[in-house]
Amino acid sequence: MKKTECKLKYKMIVSDFDGTLLGSRDAISPRSVAAIRAYFEAGGVFAISTGRMYASVAQRVPELGLGEYSMPLMSFQGALVTDTATGEHIRKVPLDKSLAIEIAAYARERGVYCHVYSPDNIFIERDCETSRGYCVYSRIESEARYVGGIPEYLAKTDVETIKALMIDAPDVIDALCDEVNERFRGRTVFTRSADPLIECVDNKAGKGNAIRFAAARAGIALSDVIALGDSMNDYSMIKTAGLGIAMANADARLKAAADMLADSNDNDGVAKIIEAALNDKI
Repeated sequence: MKKTECKLKYKMIVSDFDGTLLGSRDAISPRSVAAIRAYFEAGGVFAISTGRMYASVAQRVPELGLGEYSMPLMSFQGALVTDTATGEHIRKVPLDKSLAIEIAAYARERGVYCHVYSPDNIFIERDCETSRGYCVYSRIESEARYVGGIPEYLAKTDVETIKALMIDAPDVIDALCDEVNERFRGRTVFTRSADPLIECVDNKAGKGNAIRFAAARAGIALSDVIALGDSMNDYSMIKTAGLGIAMANADARLKAAADMLADSNDNDGVAKIIEAALNDKI
């Protein structure tokens, strides 16, 4: 891995993917690619933190054109951290299988779509419009495994679970949020990554904890870290970093919690923050 001495004030920048680094047309802008490259060349560490499964976001990494540079890729809401240069999973926080079974059974009881992940696959009860749409959007059709009843399948296999996700209409998810947090309080972390989604990972996962790990591994103080996001699953990340930034297109609650605002994902908000960091403008 090529690495130079970093004299920057902010030595690590961590960006959410969807709605933050990724534009609404499913592309990373050329300006963002150039800014990320320049930041690495100045000795900084850039990282992506996402709720997506590893396979979904790993295939987008070549779009960054990082070449010889190593990036910490934080997937599954921080439950898995991978070194992009080697493909090595350097931190993994599984979700207890009995809890994954309970969550899947709960979703079935409530009539809500649910699927569960291992580090490498997504386990789905049946082929349906929701599962197809999700897999196509995330580009993970080849990682999908249709297994029938998820609780039954998990109970009889040695699959390692890492995340569970529920999908339904936003008003249904709204009604479920308080209920799931009360039912599973203290045993897991539920986050709202988008209006139709509730995601579940282990208490020791989460984007904030992933930043703590990655910064410590790189020998960088949290005060020297910038984090950018747009959704409430980014809350722990922007509160953990020395400078927490919400996008202009972010959830209003995240904006209220952030230290400052960036431009929108469709107007090169991440690139502009990186450029400002490179020029000591923030």
